[in-house]
Amino acid sequence: GRQDGSESEAVAVALAGRLRELLRDLPPENRASLQYLLRHLRRPASSRLSSSTTAWSSRRSRRRPPGARTSHPTSELR
Repeated sequence: GRQDGSESEAVAVALAGRLRELLRDLPPENRASLQYLLRHLRRPASSRLSSSTTAWSSRRSRRRPPGARTSHPTSELR
């Protein structure tokens, strides 16, 4: 069944402890790769969003010469 708050917290603490053990047992190369990945994922989403939005809008604002075609399948939807 459902757990009350204190039971849920105890399970979370136990899982966190087990995860810490597993991470400690990783080979150094794997631990370094995981740390690199986590640093990348912790970067603020706003900086990733603003750069991708800028790239998208700059591509979108370019005009094609009349009659020019593109191989992109959604180009006719614009």
